Amino acid sequence: MPSSPSLLQRFHTMFKRRGQPINGWNIPLPPDLMYHIIDTYLATSTIIALCVAFPVLRSYCHPQPYRHIAVYIHKAWLPSQKFSIRIELSKCPPTLEQDNPMSLSTLDDLGFAGKGKARGVLSLVSDLTHDLTSIHMDITVRWNELDKYVKVYIFALLQRSGLRSVTLKHCDIPVNLLGLVQNLQTLDVDMSLGRPDNVSLSGKREKVYVEEVRLRDGLQDCLIGPGTPFDWSRLRAIEYYGCQGNPHRLLELCSSSLQVLGLAIYSGDVPKYIDLSVLPNLRHLTLFISLGYHTEQTVYDNPGIDSTFKPFRWARYILASCNERNTVEKIVLILSTVYRQDLRECDWLSVDKIFEREGTWMSLKEVLVVNCEFGEHCTYRELQPDQLEYIEASPTPCLQAREVIKWRRYVKGTT
Repeated sequence: MPSSPSLLQRFHTMFKRRGQPINGWNIPLPPDLMYHIIDTYLATSTIIALCVAFPVLRSYCHPQPYRHIAVYIHKAWLPSQKFSIRIELSKCPPTLEQDNPMSLSTLDDLGFAGKGKARGVLSLVSDLTHDLTSIHMDITVRWNELDKYVKVYIFALLQRSGLRSVTLKHCDIPVNLLGLVQNLQTLDVDMSLGRPDNVSLSGKREKVYVEEVRLRDGLQDCLIGPGTPFDWSRLRAIEYYGCQGNPHRLLELCSSSLQVLGLAIYSGDVPKYIDLSVLPNLRHLTLFISLGYHTEQTVYDNPGIDSTFKPFRWARYILASCNERNTVEKIVLILSTVYRQDLRECDWLSVDKIFEREGTWMSLKEVLVVNCEFGEHCTYRELQPDQLEYIEASPTPCLQAREVIKWRRYVKGTT
């Protein structure tokens, strides 16, 4: 017994009966009824197939624009296929859990990546992202190995006039491609970028001003060296993680504009290249300090875990590098410890001594100490008030006299 025709086949039959080109077809149903049918009866996979096959239906299936996109391009499973593409589109920022993103993939049910399907998916993405505001790219395939049509769509996405935020993870794209994002505000770099000379852009382009940058694997030379597309003179906020590179070079480039600085400290070596005296307008300073541990073997072959407090020396050195007559209003110290009592083992009096002189740190309104478990990484930007519980304070007489210090513990999973 022959199977019933699919929805796509039925739409195609309707097009033929009307004797009109598919792209020029006037849908014979009221828009409200079309929306109801699509929202109530069609699965996401069917909607995607309809949009890829019949562009005329895209405005009905997706009446609201997608403002956020995540692009994943990885090596394909088979030697005959170069790569696979997966794309997620969402209407709300990626951090909002209530948003239900639409996922598109060039892989079929058997895991094969077809070039024809890839073109259809990228065409659909291009139509749905005219109001794009943020893009997340995870591309493990080298730029020179990507097909030309894929590069064209990446170029198009980066040139969206409303694009404000770019996140790069494991990306090997040439850094000067980011010069296409002329209205960039936030740059988040997780891993390496390609050299600036890997691709040439037509025409002369102005430098891109960035307001906020997050560097999760240290500072790479291509971001500040010759050929960089960026001008850092208007940078207002930095979050810096990792031990690679030299963050002080970036601090010097944005010395007059930087107001918010976050530094993650993992090593026990004091970073003598970090000097906050070059930041006359710094308002908010966050230090994330990981107090690690090592295992000691006893004479009874029973291993014991002991914490190491060397990274805490960073806090005193960095705070002491600030000018005493600075503009800092808030300091946040987030300490990751193996044991809860490790927080009290730190040399808090040496830190407290920095604030003892009268007439110094006149703008300071709050010093917040947050303790979290070892292995957790939480930034002040991500903390919520109901995730913090009161804990007993360690002696800090100078800060207590200023009435600015608070002690809290981070409670994971509380929302």
